[in-house]
Amino acid sequence: MARNSIQLPPDSTGKAALSFDFTEAGTPAPNSGVRHVQALVVCDSAGNVINTTSGALNVQSSDPVNTSTGPTAFTATQATQNTLVAGGTVQLAIPNGYMGCVFDLTGTPAGASAYSFDASVDGGTTWRSLIVNGRGNTLPQPFTTMTGNTYLFGVNQVEGSAYGYTHVRMRCTTFTAGDTLAVRIIATPKSGAVLPAVYTTVVGAAGAAAALIGGPVAVGGSDSTGSAQHLSLRTKGIAATYGLATQDLKDSNRQNIMWTVDRVAATSAAETLATVTESRNGAATSTFTSKTITSGARIRLTSIDLAVEAGGTTPVLGRVYVRLRVNTAGATTTSSPIQGVWGVQSGATAKTISTGYYDFPDGMEFVGNGTVTIGVTITAMDWVVTTVIPTVSLTIFSFEY
Repeated sequence: MARNSIQLPPDSTGKAALSFDFTEAGTPAPNSGVRHVQALVVCDSAGNVINTTSGALNVQSSDPVNTSTGPTAFTATQATQNTLVAGGTVQLAIPNGYMGCVFDLTGTPAGASAYSFDASVDGGTTWRSLIVNGRGNTLPQPFTTMTGNTYLFGVNQVEGSAYGYTHVRMRCTTFTAGDTLAVRIIATPKSGAVLPAVYTTVVGAAGAAAALIGGPVAVGGSDSTGSAQHLSLRTKGIAATYGLATQDLKDSNRQNIMWTVDRVAATSAAETLATVTESRNGAATSTFTSKTITSGARIRLTSIDLAVEAGGTTPVLGRVYVRLRVNTAGATTTSSPIQGVWGVQSGATAKTISTGYYDFPDGMEFVGNGTVTIGVTITAMDWVVTTVIPTVSLTIFSFEY
């Protein structure tokens, strides 16, 4: 078992992380093969374990896994598929992620005995025939029933697909006195599948090593083809074969939203709600003066682009302010709480344009509950009818998620 140190973030003073690689080979039949597993452990400065790999990570294996008890012998006949008879069946619940099953047969059956293979999709309430194949024989394949004579001709293991089933079983349809046939059913994963892990709470470095050998943990994921791949720890500077793709919550189901005010001339010196045009994901537009934020969603403003063009017959140097206001209990008005104020000059020469660009590196975010509203106001403080009429253009960049 290899042990490696891992660097933790700067705020992890007094803590260390260790990784454990463990390879298990030559496990007893029918589980023969190789299993490569990994685990992560966080320790304090004294080497005591603080935490082990979380339950979100999984064990990766391509080995068959014995999930049954037994072998169990048949002692009675169950001729009818859905009428249970004690001693007439041996069944196994198929865990999630397991794709196949193996019926491992032992004992000596009577030649006149007969058996059937069944599967259930509803938790073992109703059953149907399961198509299987025998191992180590030359009998016609596949089949759903067999006799004691079939076993005597060399069939000591039978395998089938468990895909889509909750349970599989072997049923004795004709029991003959002296029959000692017994079966152990084994669930097998698809090669390379990611299987549920067993997690153990441990205290102390020595306990950690022992627990990791008994129940180690590896990280797995699906590649672009749908196949499971092992994500292993690498020495710094060495490129890994596979990387783990992640997505921030803010990038899930993101809706791009553009709010614009396009060359709107001021009509007074007082603060006025602007009529804003909205385009969502580039689609057709709508307008608002008070916008209700989508219930259950968040809207994040990322930047504002403001332009003011001097207008009127005799413009003078003036001031134009844009305010963002929010109301948590109804429609937004010019007296609603201010969330931001941005201003530029209006030039003293007609048709001159002043601009301002304002970026929000971490975004300005508001949560919708069906009541919260948002709006934009414009104040042209030096407006004069006919002579000083600035024209405002505004773009607010945002997205909803």
